[in-house]
Parts: sequence; C-alpha cells; structure tokens
Amino acid sequence: MKINFDYQVFCSQEYGGISRYFFEIANKLKNNYKQDVTVISPLYINNYLKGEFNYFNLIGIPFRPIPKTGRIIRGLNSLLAKPLLAYSKPDIVHETYYSDRRSTPRGSKTIVTVHDMIHEKFFEDQISKKKKLLCDHADVIIAISENTKNDAGFSKQLFIFNQVQTLIKIKLLFLCVLAVLLIN
Repeated sequence: MKINFDYQVFCSQEYGGISRYFFEIANKLKNNYKQDVTVISPLYINNYLKGEFNYFNLIGIPFRPIPKTGRIIRGLNSLLAKPLLAYSKPDIVHETYYSDRRSTPRGSKTIVTVHDMIHEKFFEDQISKKKKLLCDHADVIIAISENTKNDAGFSKQLFIFNQVQTLIKIKLLFLCVLAVLLIN
C-alpha cells in the first residue's frame, strides 16, 4: 500500500508533538510493516526529517525558518506538493494539519488526525473552520485520545489512538483503518 504524508506540519514545526507523531507513524509503517511510505514536504524546517533515522522516502529539502514567511512557505509548499502527490498516486494521504487546501489527489483516500478540540470548545476561529472542512472530506478520522473523540462529535469513523510509540497500537490502528478504507 502506498501511503503519503503531506507537508503541512513539517513546514511549520521544527520540533513538536504533532510532527513527532507523524514522523513516528511514517517510520514504523515503513520499517515494521514494509509499507511504501513517503513524506512529501517540498520545503521543510522539521528537525525530525533532517535526522538520520528516516526509514521512509522523503521528497523535499530542508531550509532555515525565516521570521514572518510562514504563509509564503505554506503557499509554495501547497503549489509544489499538489503535483508531487498526484504523480505519486498514493492509496492513502494522511494530511498532517488543517488546511483549506486539500492535498489529497483524486482516487486517494484521506486520513486526518484530530489532536484536540481546544479551538472548537473555547473560540471559533480559522483553525476550527479548516479542521471541520478537512474532517468533512476525510475518509477516516483518528482521534488522539478518548477525550478528543468525545469532544469531536464527528459522524465519521473515528479511531482512538494515543502513545504513538506503542507498536501494537500502530499495527491495530493501521489494520482498522485499512479495513474501513477497503470496505468503502
């Protein structure tokens, strides 16, 4: 199975829990389950991707973050990643953050991970609108915890996943997601 992860979190976070989550899943899917995994992040600042322990394919080049250029870098990544993702013809694209620009090409399934519902619970903003839009288009939604699942209230298939380091959970989650995608 061909699984791609998009650029969004990798061009925004040098280090962080969300980027570490996706880095670990990509590595484990490639290394332990022999899936064809690619991270497509044309321009990235993420230090996990710069490390030597990448077992997955990586399409992109590292760059130093420049203050106040985040919006420009995200726009460039969006323009560059879209044809790369289409050319790659993945079975699954795991979108790594909430954008109003879908990166999943036609014919591919979309997985989204919802990390929390803070924006929805306390204030309505652009992130909550983008998150809702992305989740509406997703084929599978992964909630990072039981609380997130309860707060979300999405009608789509929700899986609960925490402690990304646990191989058993990754395997179980991966098999459940595959089953849902194959049935649909």
